[in-house]
Amino acid sequence: MKKVIVGSAMFMTGIISAVVLLGGAMAYQFEHINLSPFSMTMQILAEYGLTPFLYVAVVIAVVGIVIAILGLKEK
Repeated sequence: MKKVIVGSAMFMTGIISAVVLLGGAMAYQFEHINLSPFSMTMQILAEYGLTPFLYVAVVIAVVGIVIAILGLKEK
């Protein structure tokens, strides 16, 4: 049961971190209309050096969901 709680907390932490980073970058892109939303968001994150933090947040979320699933199957 502990693995499920820890995995769920890690998953939510990673997802919330990624959403905050992407939301902040997307809120800034109202001035730049000529690119697709995804490429503009990634360009803004790269401009401020935040792309590695996005990748770390996604990795934390993936590891968390794997731990939670393994905790559910353990018994």
